[in-house]
Amino acid sequence: MCLANDILFEDEEEDEDEEDSVVYVVYDIDWDTDDDDVELPNVMRMAVMDEDELADAMSDITGYCVKRFECKLEEEYEA
Repeated sequence: MCLANDILFEDEEEDEDEEDSVVYVVYDIDWDTDDDDVELPNVMRMAVMDEDELADAMSDITGYCVKRFECKLEEEYEA
């Protein structure tokens, strides 16, 4: 299974808290596309400070909200 590429914004300054972020693998994603014909990832690798930030981070990257998803810590995820 292929994971979505991490997106790096060059113009963002590195955050001191980045060291404290946790990497999750988000899968079984149910996107809210409003019936738009778009192709969105089914699995994403996300580094966030807290699991509660996942939905917002996914929306920031893709431009679409999520209805539901599953997630595991990266080291616990088996493809």
